[in-house]
Amino acid sequence: MTPMKLPYDQFLKSFELAPRVAIDLWIKNEDGAVVYTKREVEPYKGLWHLPGSFILVGESVEECVKRLVDEELGLKINDSNFKLRNLDEDLHELRGHVIHLVYEVKIVKAEIMETENVRWLFEPPKDIIPTHRRIFLNLN
Repeated sequence: MTPMKLPYDQFLKSFELAPRVAIDLWIKNEDGAVVYTKREVEPYKGLWHLPGSFILVGESVEECVKRLVDEELGLKINDSNFKLRNLDEDLHELRGHVIHLVYEVKIVKAEIMETENVRWLFEPPKDIIPTHRRIFLNLN
């Protein structure tokens, strides 16, 4: 099955039917800084978060991690050199019940270009999605 996004109205409706699984990336460099990206869409537009998104229909976790590294950071990873680091459950997310699976991905610092919306940070910024602050504090 080819992975596919649900139409937006069905995506929102799915939160009423069951918990949704989000894949988040924990990318920590050799200096101890973690990659954060700024959200460009609602909800939480303009807030920092760990790179991530929801797993698509028909997409494996491995495929999702690789897709997110590409979409969020513009990088290709060919191997499966990542591991589950944390599971966080958010019952108060704006859309509904979300289960966050946080995967550690090994990427060399020099591979990630910092921009206005991509930063290496040593602490979670003040304007961060609350769940992602909790994840940072649990993992650091």
